Amino acid sequence: MSGTTPFSPVLPTVQLAAATTTSNVALGTKARVNQSTDPNPQNMPTFPGGFSVRLTVQGTQPMQVTFGTDSSVTATSATGMLLRAGSDQVISVNENVTYIAQIAPATGSTLYATPGNGGV
Repeated sequence: MSGTTPFSPVLPTVQLAAATTTSNVALGTKARVNQSTDPNPQNMPTFPGGFSVRLTVQGTQPMQVTFGTDSSVTATSATGMLLRAGSDQVISVNENVTYIAQIAPATGSTLYATPGNGGV
């Protein structure tokens, strides 16, 4: 994940609508594989050493995000990473991250998160 490598999406973009209560969504990595029912879980991408996530906020409200390893992850205005309204950035996350959570001061924005490689 070198800064000289352009961002390349590897999984579908997920979205979260801005809300004053926290909500989360699976990023499409290992969180979406049900080992007991997926006949080919080895076909899911793996991200040794971590991966990149492109975060885009469309709308009028800033959002705060937190990453986690399961659906219990929550975001708070005190601890979440601030994303300004209209921002678009790529960050690196730990290879174990499977969920992203958001919280916002009001409705009016949508967060788009795209897992990938490079761009940071």
